[in-house]
Amino acid sequence: MKISPTVTWRKVNDETVILNLETSVYYTVNRTGALIWELLAKGRPAEKIAQALAAEYELSPGQAAEDVCEFLKAVSDLKLTEAR
Repeated sequence: MKISPTVTWRKVNDETVILNLETSVYYTVNRTGALIWELLAKGRPAEKIAQALAAEYELSPGQAAEDVCEFLKAVSDLKLTEAR
């Protein structure tokens, strides 16, 4: 999964603001979502993102994987990402 070319984003303090250029709709994500989004932008696979999330927030690997999966599904449903 990768960020759609029709999306731009910027980190502002502990949040990330994401703008869909096709729809002019913007979204904000909290610190956790920002970490996931930044790692996605760097081309990290979901497994590596979950490992980073588990380490950062002291989550179990299973919980981190579930959280990453839910986030990635949500941004995919919003057409903010696409398949590689």
